[in-house]
Amino acid sequence: MNNVITLILSDWNVYLSLHKSVNPLTFMQVFFHNPGMLFSVLYRYEHFFLTSKLLIYRIIGNIFLPLYFIATYYLLDLNIHPLAKFGRALYIHNRGIIIGFSSIGQNAKLIGPLTIGAKDETSNLAAIISDNVTVYCGARIIGQVHIGNNSIIGANAVVVKDIPSNQVWGGVPAKLIKNNMKYS
Repeated sequence: MNNVITLILSDWNVYLSLHKSVNPLTFMQVFFHNPGMLFSVLYRYEHFFLTSKLLIYRIIGNIFLPLYFIATYYLLDLNIHPLAKFGRALYIHNRGIIIGFSSIGQNAKLIGPLTIGAKDETSNLAAIISDNVTVYCGARIIGQVHIGNNSIIGANAVVVKDIPSNQVWGGVPAKLIKNNMKYS
């Protein structure tokens, strides 16, 4: 349970870092005015309960699963499966984000609306996205692809194949635009 709180605080720090002044009102504004921050709290707890080794926690997770989907889908307009894996310092901007059974690393920035999904319902893992990856609005990452560290997926890009680390990709289908010299 302490790990869940640590993850929520790391997500919260990402949102707080975007504000110039940090005062008690800013803390509350960041928490209540960002659908991504509210999602983070709901997701971190639901993921913890559903993946716990203790049966009682998994039962609690399954009891609250319909409430999780109602809150995230209807109130926050985020359709993100609770068994998707997110690393520390998750930043979700805007609404309309759809994510299936994906694994997303640390310091991910997801600017919605976007889709990270499998080609069909039978695929177990939609995508593996490494650390420090930014995915911009309108992007679609489809299938079992791997996105390398420090990569950027441009707006409206459609990714259907693996992307190496430290690169910027965009277009339909996504093509290399340039090497990301910031991290190279």
